[in-house]
Amino acid sequence: MGKIAPYVLYGAVKTVPGLSDVVLKGGKIYVISSKRIKRLKGLKIGGRELTEEDFRKAGEEIARSVAEARGLNFDDLTDLDGGYAFTIKEKDGVKEYRFRVNAGRYDDGKNLLVTLRWLKEHRWTVKDYFLTPLSVNPVFKRLRSNLGGLYLVIGPTGSGKSTVTAALIKEILKGPYNVITLEDPIEYRLYPDVGEITQREVGIDTPTFARGLKSAMRQNPNVIFVGEVRDEETVEALAQAADTGHVVIATLHTESPKDTLERLQGLISAGKRESVMRVIGKTLIGVLGIRMFDPPEGKGKIILHEYLNAEAPNIRSLLLKGEFSQIVTYQNSLKLGCISFAVSAAYQLEFFKNFTEKDFLSTGLFDREELRDALMQVRQNKKLLMGE
Repeated sequence: MGKIAPYVLYGAVKTVPGLSDVVLKGGKIYVISSKRIKRLKGLKIGGRELTEEDFRKAGEEIARSVAEARGLNFDDLTDLDGGYAFTIKEKDGVKEYRFRVNAGRYDDGKNLLVTLRWLKEHRWTVKDYFLTPLSVNPVFKRLRSNLGGLYLVIGPTGSGKSTVTAALIKEILKGPYNVITLEDPIEYRLYPDVGEITQREVGIDTPTFARGLKSAMRQNPNVIFVGEVRDEETVEALAQAADTGHVVIATLHTESPKDTLERLQGLISAGKRESVMRVIGKTLIGVLGIRMFDPPEGKGKIILHEYLNAEAPNIRSLLLKGEFSQIVTYQNSLKLGCISFAVSAAYQLEFFKNFTEKDFLSTGLFDREELRDALMQVRQNKKLLMGE
């Protein structure tokens, strides 16, 4: 049979509706669907039931493939991140399946735990995420004006940052713009309508995010996407890129705009902190926070967002002073161009009616009074919300 991993993953994908992750732990295989984990038994290939040894081989095969692609010695590694892909012939032609991979050892290094996130084909648009024009139009205004700036997309793991950002980049590619992405790994293959895109994978196409950013600035892009901000060198490089006329879109695993700015500040050493954060305060366009939830009835996904409008004078002043804790005072101010999660829900209730009040309240992000107050704000500020 040769390689076993493609057959194991393909079997899991085809067996479990709504699958998001496949977990290979030693000789066991688990699947995660709707945030619930379940051991998969009776998986067959060509009538033969797969064994524990098959699952062990599949896990090692995947981890070795990721390590080799990055020029690393698999036997020396304890933890590993990367991507894995295979093609398989189906009735309607050859199809590619891509996964984001995290691998690590356990039991004193004797066994492997390999977790794979299935990266489905990206078919969504900005409108599918119910983002208000108020929270996305600033990026396009900067592009049309040939101005740079920093736009941050934040949220916990699994919140939808990657899919929302991909939708935003697809919208950008409808115009004559040159986009360079730096990802670890590349999650969605994106294709231009009018513009051009170059997707680079950290660890394979460039050694680090910071190195890729510095290189990208010499390649005349309009937009640079940074898949994750992890260290001081990357923060410095994205601040420099935003300050030199590039629109930089970056993601962070943070909970709120205030937490995001404090996290960036914490990554910078004391001697550079004031100057770098001043550039970020000057160039920041906005911070978009994303959350996804399963509704009680299980129909579709509840997608909510919040947005901090860094271009509002009151907020810009706080950013330049480094007074991030006071930003929360303005987070609920729709008149200043900020969106709260409650306003995001009210916006959908008013314009889309995709979910009910009860569904939105089930997220636990706000209470009934907040939601009804937000609905009143939405009705009073329709033109503002639509970016007019």
